Amino acid sequence: MSGIRIIWHLRLSLPVLGLISLTAAADPVTTTSFAQEELHQQQRREALETRLQPEPPEIRRRSVRRKKVIHFPLESPCFPISTVDLDGGNRRIQRLVEKLRQRAVGKCLGTRGIHLLMTHMQNLLIDAGLITTRVLAPSQELTDGVLRLVIVTGKVGDIRLAEASN
Repeated sequence: MSGIRIIWHLRLSLPVLGLISLTAAADPVTTTSFAQEELHQQQRREALETRLQPEPPEIRRRSVRRKKVIHFPLESPCFPISTVDLDGGNRRIQRLVEKLRQRAVGKCLGTRGIHLLMTHMQNLLIDAGLITTRVLAPSQELTDGVLRLVIVTGKVGDIRLAEASN
C-alpha cells in the first residue's frame, strides 16, 4: 500500500510544481526578485568556494646552478676508474653530464663515491628540467676500471586531473 502512495504522491506533486512555475511566470516583479535572489546566492556561494580553496603551490624552476665540484670520499675498498661509460640518453643529456663524468676518471671510487657521482648527475639533469630522467648503475665488475652508468629518460604518459581540481 505504501508503494501506491508514493506513486500517487509523485503524480500529485508534478501539477503543483507546474502551478507554482506558472504563478511565478505570471508576476514579473516576483520573477525579477527571484532571479536577483538566485544571483546573490550564486555569488555568495562562489565567494565562499574561493575563500575555502587552498592557494596553489608556487612552482618555479631553480635558476641557481649547482656546483659541479665533487669531493669524492676516501673509501676502502675502492676501484681505480679509468673510464666512465654512459649508456642511454640523447646528445643533450650526454653533454650535460660530460664534465661530471670526466671528474670521476682517475679517481678511486667505492660505493659512496659512485653514489655521489650519480646523485650529482641526477641533480644536474633535474636542474635542466629533465625531472623524469634517472641515472642508474647496473651490476658490474669494476676491476677493469670501467664504470658503466645507464641514463633512463622518462616521459610523462598521461596527465589526469583529480575530480576535486578545476
